Amino acid sequence: MALENSLLKLDLVELKPDNVVSGLVPEAWVRKDGNEFFIEMTKLKSMEGSTQNKVEKLFGKARNKFRGLRGIHFIGVFNFFEFDNGVMKPLPTFNLLKKMINFRFERGSNSSILAFVLVNIYVAYNPKLNKAFVQKRFDIINKPENKGGLPLSFFESIFDVNEFIEE
Repeated sequence: MALENSLLKLDLVELKPDNVVSGLVPEAWVRKDGNEFFIEMTKLKSMEGSTQNKVEKLFGKARNKFRGLRGIHFIGVFNFFEFDNGVMKPLPTFNLLKKMINFRFERGSNSSILAFVLVNIYVAYNPKLNKAFVQKRFDIINKPENKGGLPLSFFESIFDVNEFIEE
């Protein structure tokens, strides 16, 4: 669903391309306004270990998949939220995850990674309308522009979501 939110806004999408440099197969290769990059996706729930361990594995996976180009790594963080009286609240481990990723970018590591996008897609129910709606929240942690990243406006131009939060 994360990639689906971008399909209409991208200039070109190739699913499951061969990365001839790394020999690995990312989820997609895309082009937007002359920028070309890979996309990779990971469900964080499937990774074992501490939050720090998960961040190390995410950066390693992205670095290997994006070798030779740049990329955006979508991370499913569905189990990092709780609902209290119908209000979605991030767990403390979610904020720790964001801080650790941001710290790695500030240090300047992994020049091939443009951003990590923490994705939470959930169903919200409106009792007044008696309807359920699919909601999409993207928390973006992008590499700072002074370290080779792209401006936030670029990411806003390719994502179609209900909540867009920059770290």
